[in-house]
Parts: sequence; structure tokens; C-alpha cells
Amino acid sequence: MGTRGRIPQTDREGAEYEAAGRKWGVVFTNYDALLAMNTAVIDDVGLWDWALIWYESDIDWYYRVKLAGYEIIDTGIHVEHDYSMTIKSDPEINFINSIVHPLATEYFKRNGRTASQ
Repeated sequence: MGTRGRIPQTDREGAEYEAAGRKWGVVFTNYDALLAMNTAVIDDVGLWDWALIWYESDIDWYYRVKLAGYEIIDTGIHVEHDYSMTIKSDPEINFINSIVHPLATEYFKRNGRTASQ
């Protein structure tokens, strides 16, 4: 999803980054198990679309971040996160997700978008 890169570490590097016309939007570890978000992005693209279920709301938001011209940087830093435990631990959420996730996945396929975009 993101470009592998190094983020500015000092104020001077940050100024050089901005002077080069680059805008960082999101910095990932392993996808978005842990991330840093530029709050200016929220002003530009809005919040996640809560009408979309679980995985699709973040995919849609990152797509809008890229469309707005912000960079999504993948640091390559590994973070342990068992994401499926949240869904599996709640029978109601697990049931809803089992119905809605396939429908939303098909919606994104029809619109030419996937989690890797």
C-alpha cells in the first residue's frame, strides 16, 4: 500500500521534506496495526466512512488520502498484532462481519479497489 521510505527525524529534515513539496499522510508499521497520522489529512479528506464495515473503512480512507496527494509511508517496522482476535472474541461482531465482509469485498472489486491499493 505505502511506499517504503524514511520519515523526517528532525525539524530540519521535516522542513526539507515540506520544501520539496512532499506531504506525508500516514506512516505505517505493518499495515496499520500501529501508525502515525498527519492531522492535516483529516481536514482534507475527512474521517473514515463508518457506513463501511471493519477492513473496508480503512481501505477507503487510505485510498482518499492517496487521491488527495499525501504519501503513505511504510516503515517496515514489525509489530505483533493478532487482529482477528477482536472480531472472533465477540460472537455478534463475528456474525455481522461474516455477512458484510464478503459483500463489501465484492463492492471494492467492482470499483477496481483492493486492500493493496
